Amino acid sequence: MYYTKMYLYILSSFFLSLLAIACLDKIELKNQKFSSRVVILQGRLVQANGGASVTVSLTSTGILAGTELESHISGAKVTLVNEQGQAWHLTENLVTRLYSAKIPQNSAAFTLRTGHKYHVRAALNDGRVYESAPELLMPVPKLEKVIYKYVLKNVVDEKGFVTPDTFVRYSVCTNLRTSADAPKANLKWEFHVWYKLTDHKNKVCYNYEPQTVDKVYIYNGSFLKQDRLDEHGVLDVFFEFKFAEGYYIKHVQEALSPGAYQYWEEVKKLAERNGNMFDPPPGTISTNIRNVNDPKDRVFGYFYATTQDTLPMFINPKEMGYPTLFCADPNSISRICDDCLKQHFSTLVKPKFWPE
Repeated sequence: MYYTKMYLYILSSFFLSLLAIACLDKIELKNQKFSSRVVILQGRLVQANGGASVTVSLTSTGILAGTELESHISGAKVTLVNEQGQAWHLTENLVTRLYSAKIPQNSAAFTLRTGHKYHVRAALNDGRVYESAPELLMPVPKLEKVIYKYVLKNVVDEKGFVTPDTFVRYSVCTNLRTSADAPKANLKWEFHVWYKLTDHKNKVCYNYEPQTVDKVYIYNGSFLKQDRLDEHGVLDVFFEFKFAEGYYIKHVQEALSPGAYQYWEEVKKLAERNGNMFDPPPGTISTNIRNVNDPKDRVFGYFYATTQDTLPMFINPKEMGYPTLFCADPNSISRICDDCLKQHFSTLVKPKFWPE
């Protein structure tokens, strides 16, 4: 059961689709070690802001002219099930290619509490039924503070020379326990970035920058004897034009069960492989999904449950020393300076959270 970039492609499709982003770059997927009948189920239950959301991606792989392709499995009956046997139906969205649902706080029809277990069940039109193992809904410690500072890091330039460059490092301050007698949490972080850019026609765009799947930020709470992290460096961002007109970053912290942590650790190792001859072969990535009627059916993916805490931060240009604008040169031939909407995930609509 070896995972290659096909798996990372499908995983990236899932997390980009969580933000209702339908346009994905095409990736060449030749000669991958996937059966043409493989089903991949990805999903998570997230409790935050007084309610919960559950999202599931259901895909299958196939071979066409020697190329691995993935396709959305439509028409499935997908439900979230709790320990009491209560079920909540997920609705299919053919645009995002996801099954999803919102669960209101204190719903009488569905009990939702940290410390309880949840699983998903997907019944396909052809009679196959897939189910995840029950996952504990983990409470998350409060993300108390995020700080940033400049750091120098060595990078390899276009000519192959190693030179120091300036990065902005984001560090978190958080407890590892949610209470004095609670175990230390395994943590995962996500980062969502928006920045402002003005083109040569004085058109102002707000650009969203999604986190790529090859970047996995996790921490095993058992690593430290201490009960908290203080100024723990998580994310390094290259210091550039994106800070020149306003930069908004939303930090998301979530807690992982031991099984979910193991899964993300394996995904991280796969994503960080350089692919040279000295790399060890890719290992098996954990799955908690099974075909309830056929234990020999090969199915991949993982479903987990978590709570999230978020902390937004806006960095104005003055704080960063007014970096050079991307379109500062009036003679620039950049297509983005001609029309900033040509930047991926760009809009003229100012986000509601933008402070200016």
